[in-house]
Amino acid sequence: MLQSIGMTGKQLKRMLSFEGLYYAVGTIITSVVLGVLFSVVVVRGISSGIWFFTYQFVMWPMLVIYPFLILLTVAIPALLYRQIAKDSIIERLRQ
Repeated sequence: MLQSIGMTGKQLKRMLSFEGLYYAVGTIITSVVLGVLFSVVVVRGISSGIWFFTYQFVMWPMLVIYPFLILLTVAIPALLYRQIAKDSIIERLRQ
């Protein structure tokens, strides 16, 4: 729809990539905050009640996944736009 009022394809791809990036950053912030809270409150509470468990908070698995999340949220809109851009603007507006 934005292309029908003058937005170029390059601008649209950039906007979609930034939108995906904003979602990724929001997801990262939320997962860090909720993951730490859940770990400290729930997991530490359970592990302290069981004598053979030891609590150790590990952050590196989340740090390994975050670059892939960012890469996917930027790459997927660009790839999907490439597929959608094959149709004319009129056809895309009809859908």
